Amino acid sequence: MASVIEKELLKDQVLIVQGDEHTNLYLVQEGKFLACVSDGNKVTALSYISADEYIGEMSFFDQQPRSAHIICVEDAKVLQIPVTEIESQMPSWMGLLAKSMTKKIRLLNEQIKTKGIRKHSANTVETLSPQEQGHYFKILEACKEECGLE
Repeated sequence: MASVIEKELLKDQVLIVQGDEHTNLYLVQEGKFLACVSDGNKVTALSYISADEYIGEMSFFDQQPRSAHIICVEDAKVLQIPVTEIESQMPSWMGLLAKSMTKKIRLLNEQIKTKGIRKHSANTVETLSPQEQGHYFKILEACKEECGLE
């Protein structure tokens, strides 16, 4: 049985690459992360994630590829929780419930992506400046090259 591991990340380190098939869950203890997607050389910010928030919960429950990149924007500590912990810590019915909810969230995300639906009163993340997009694009490209992706 794998165990929970504490990891330290430095600013600009990539924790998760969009499309990656690893399914660990992360609990942020300290620091801040940017969740973003990329299309060509355009990087779109989705949200910021900070202490006491989880990263990667959808892939953790449904074992599907990652839906976004996660980049450390300030030095951070996370707890890495392997997917095998589901079997030892969660009743099987709860795992099935989580998979069902994740499926619905992925479907809604896809509908929002294709239809461009936006809630008017929702707090949104500011668009990254061209300099920020270029900075994160270079980080992601280096990470993909290093990992042998794309």
